[in-house]
Amino acid sequence: MFTATELISYNDFVALAVISNTLILPRVDLKKKLIASPEVISVLPELPVLEDLLRNLYDCHYAKFFVVLATLEQTYLLPSRLLSPHT
Repeated sequence: MFTATELISYNDFVALAVISNTLILPRVDLKKKLIASPEVISVLPELPVLEDLLRNLYDCHYAKFFVVLATLEQTYLLPSRLLSPHT
C-alpha cells in the first residue's frame, strides 16, 4: 500500500510506475503487473494518455502507440521534475 502522499500523489506514483515499466516488461508481465493490476486499473481512467500507451502497445497497434508516445513526452516527460532532462 502506497502511503507517502506527502512526497508524491498516488496518481503520480502510478504514472511513474507505468511509464518506467511499459517499455521494459515482457508482454506477459505487462499484462499481469500493469494492465490487470487493480492499483493501476483504478487510476488509469484519470490518466488517459497512459491508458492509451499501455493498451496500444499490448494490442500491437504500434502506429497509435508512437503517436501516444509523442503525446506522453509533451504531457508527462518534459514537464516532470523527475523525468525531464537534467542540466
